[in-house]
Amino acid sequence: MSDGANLGISAERALNTIIGGDPQPTEEERQTPQQVRERIEGVPLFEGDPPWNESTSDTDGAYSMATDALAHAFLVLLEEDPSLLEPQYYPETHSDGEPTHLAGVQRDPADAVWDAMKERWPHADDWIGGASGFMVGFALNTALYAGEFHLQAHNPALIEIDPDKILEE
Repeated sequence: MSDGANLGISAERALNTIIGGDPQPTEEERQTPQQVRERIEGVPLFEGDPPWNESTSDTDGAYSMATDALAHAFLVLLEEDPSLLEPQYYPETHSDGEPTHLAGVQRDPADAVWDAMKERWPHADDWIGGASGFMVGFALNTALYAGEFHLQAHNPALIEIDPDKILEE
């Protein structure tokens, strides 16, 4: 299931379809990777008035602006270090030496990119008003689309239910 980032639409537009009941985006709404790159690179990297600030002129677009800021940061990080997309696994122990319950389980690529973003821009999550799981996944897919990485990550906030696989009691 796609979150819609590969269509070049905004995060708000995607959510309006996914949970708001809006129809699928039209061809006129879609943007090319180059158009999306221009859009996200036009959003500051966590500087100036944050999206949710009352002085921001387009408070209706705050969710998309915050997501585009994340996508901008993710694109910068991925172009500097594409290895962030390589499989990574949870360690055997926590930093305090205690064993982890997820030892050896593959991490979601959004986790690695999110951690790199927090290291580079420690105030980013506060600036955008606190990221939702959908925002992070959508921002990663937007960065992948804008950077023409030719892949799409699973958005960790979306689940797909196959009615044929639902078990009856």
